[in-house]
Amino acid sequence: MLLTLYRCGDIINIESEDGSMLKTLLQRKNISIYALAKKCGMSYSSLHYIVNGRTPYENCSVQIFKSIADALQISMNELYEECQYTKDDFEIFKSNIGHRIKDLGQLEFLRETLSSDIVDDYWNKDMRLPALYLVAMVDYLSRMNEIPLCSKYHEYRRYRLTEPVFPMSYWAQKKIDASFELKDIIPEFERYGIMEGEIFDVE
Repeated sequence: MLLTLYRCGDIINIESEDGSMLKTLLQRKNISIYALAKKCGMSYSSLHYIVNGRTPYENCSVQIFKSIADALQISMNELYEECQYTKDDFEIFKSNIGHRIKDLGQLEFLRETLSSDIVDDYWNKDMRLPALYLVAMVDYLSRMNEIPLCSKYHEYRRYRLTEPVFPMSYWAQKKIDASFELKDIIPEFERYGIMEGEIFDVE
């Protein structure tokens, strides 16, 4: 399943659990699967399965990764990092953010985030989900502490996921009770299509 972002009528694709982060890398480098397959000496169908998530990365040999990295003119470490972001990683990311807020306090977390380039870094790597999550967190904590919204993220506030992203706990509960629905979704997160209600419930 592809998640899409709208901005002023334009659609930007980012990957969800059923897709491949490699696809966004190819889009960013403006290279087709066909062209990459020729450079790698691979069949189109084999590479197509990898790029679209039908062949898991863990089933790919080191030689395949090296061929792709060489063709894209990046290191294997860079390729590995590009390909590793999953929904599991997003859950870990959210937990880490929750712990960071717990350790620093809300105001210090705001100061740290706003004084850094972390949102821009995620965005420029096409990691739109963590970027928007951080913007939502900044917006939410600003409201909670009666602080005016910082204009730094004004451009990112134009975006919204067209397919909502739910926490894993939601899907686990949904398997038990098909009628289960999230309650008290935080509006700052919902604005971006991220369905969150218990962001500080971390261990």
